[in-house]
Amino acid sequence: NKINSTMSLLSKETEEIYKFDEEKIFIFTNKGEDYRSAVETNYKYINNIVETEDHYFLYISKIQCHVLNKKDIVSGSIEELNKIFEKHFSPNKNKKDFK
Repeated sequence: NKINSTMSLLSKETEEIYKFDEEKIFIFTNKGEDYRSAVETNYKYINNIVETEDHYFLYISKIQCHVLNKKDIVSGSIEELNKIFEKHFSPNKNKKDFK
């Protein structure tokens, strides 16, 4: 699954691309021509996931989260992403409360 997201709060030029596979999360950040970042991590990086009708909130701490708009999914489906999240955040694994 792949999600494109533009974070206008940081700058109009900031683009974040999230890619989720069965074992890893990839986050690519681009700010114009001057800044590029790539992060590869496993699902332990995420402390909690909250799903709403339009968004996923991937918490990396109690006060910080990645906000993913479901309408920005460009590859894969919401159902496929939910299955990946359920695999890593089922209620039986720990206190993470993926909806």
